[in-house]
Amino acid sequence: RPPTTFRPSVSVTKKSYTVRYKLQVLAYLHQASIPNGPQSTNRVRRPTLTETSVRFKIPIANISRWKQAESKLLTRVGTERRSRIGKRKWPVLEKELYDAFQAHPQQGKIVRRGFFRVKAKLLFQRHHPNQGEFRFSCGWFNGM
Repeated sequence: RPPTTFRPSVSVTKKSYTVRYKLQVLAYLHQASIPNGPQSTNRVRRPTLTETSVRFKIPIANISRWKQAESKLLTRVGTERRSRIGKRKWPVLEKELYDAFQAHPQQGKIVRRGFFRVKAKLLFQRHHPNQGEFRFSCGWFNGM
């Protein structure tokens, strides 16, 4: 029997791109001029999705998805934060928590991370009593 060989595990690297970079790729797709052939002197054309994909080393599916969402991307230009997209989940809770944070040092007390945990849980129970338990995550805290 021949020895059993195992294929190496497939690992997919997920890449994230900024809004600015996505718009640069789309600008190349819409505005760049490339020669129409090896013998063309004055003939130029726009690059195809495949040529753009090869140039920037990005999958065609990503570029076509960005092309469909181009109007949304244009409204987000300059916003490089990808962690919070859309509306805040608990705007009233976050506003009251911020107000409490502002008032706490004025009372001569030190503000620590535990203050935010306890106060956020109390405010969540008051404003959303039927929604289960509040998850105080680092992502939520950094986004707030």
